[in-house]
Amino acid sequence: MEPRLPTLPPVNRIAFLTTLMQEVDTREDAYRRLDQFLRHTEVHPEATDFIYRINRRRAPRVALEELDINCLVTWSAGKVVTSLFAQAGGPRREVERKERHFAMLELDVNTSQDFKTVIPPVNLEGLLRNLAEIATDVATRGDVRD
Repeated sequence: MEPRLPTLPPVNRIAFLTTLMQEVDTREDAYRRLDQFLRHTEVHPEATDFIYRINRRRAPRVALEELDINCLVTWSAGKVVTSLFAQAGGPRREVERKERHFAMLELDVNTSQDFKTVIPPVNLEGLLRNLAEIATDVATRGDVRD
């Protein structure tokens, strides 16, 4: 994306979005993994459904007056089921079924909608890197309050 930044029209808002999925063996393992990253929230492995979303403000490293960064984070557990069916001269039957479990993290790190000024093109690359660094920090350290 960085080579294209100089060619963009005027920008007053920018975001870095990603979804990370870590495969685990069971639903309970997904909840245990989430519990490791959510230090301020207790995640019970016995739960049957869990989603945690929080938006924390972060100070940008790029100095622009009145610019704040939102770090909207959604933690959840998920399951993907794949089935293989066969039908040869009779009724269709399932021949293989596989369940895969995941601890998931969705990140939407963006400049605040309250910032109405055009971001100077010279600041776009540094700001985009800053958003990616914040996302990496959350993915590495979990739900921290600093």
